[in-house]
Amino acid sequence: MTVFGIILDYARELFDMLVSLAGFVVRKTGEYTIIAWEWFKDLPLPEELILVNAFPAVCAVIFPAARFYIFESWYEVNNPIAVWMIGVGFVMFVTVFFRERIWAAPARVGVCAYYLGWALYIGIGGHITKAEGAVITGFYVLNYIVPSVYIGLSVLSRVWMRR
Repeated sequence: MTVFGIILDYARELFDMLVSLAGFVVRKTGEYTIIAWEWFKDLPLPEELILVNAFPAVCAVIFPAARFYIFESWYEVNNPIAVWMIGVGFVMFVTVFFRERIWAAPARVGVCAYYLGWALYIGIGGHITKAEGAVITGFYVLNYIVPSVYIGLSVLSRVWMRR
C-alpha cells in the first residue's frame, strides 16, 4: 500500500468518526431538548412566564441605551449596569428551582427592586454616558419593564403557591 493510500484511509476513518460524532451530538441535543421542554411544561404558569421574561432581559442587555452624535457620526452606548441584568436573570432562573422556599419570593423582589432603583437613577439622572447631547434610546425602557415584570411575576408566583 502506498503512503497516499494510507493517508486516504486515515482521512476516511476520521471523516466517519466525525459524522458519527455529529450524529451523536444531534441525537443527544434532541433528547435533552425534549427533557427540558417537558420540565418547562410541568412548571406553574408564573414560573413559565418568569423564564420567558428572560428574552426581554437579554434584549435589555444587548440593545443600546443611549446615542450621541460626534465626529459626524452617531455612536451608541450600552447600558452601564447591563451586567447586573444578567445577574438578575440568573437569580430568577435559579430561584425557579427553589420556588417553594420562603426566602425565594423576597430574594427575587429584592434583587429586582435594587436593579430597578439603579436603572431609574442612571436613566433619570442622565448618568448613562458623559457625552454632551446624549439621547436615551427607547430600548432603555426595557431596563424598567423587565424588573417590574419580574417583581409582579414573583409576587404572583408566591400567591399562586399559597393557593
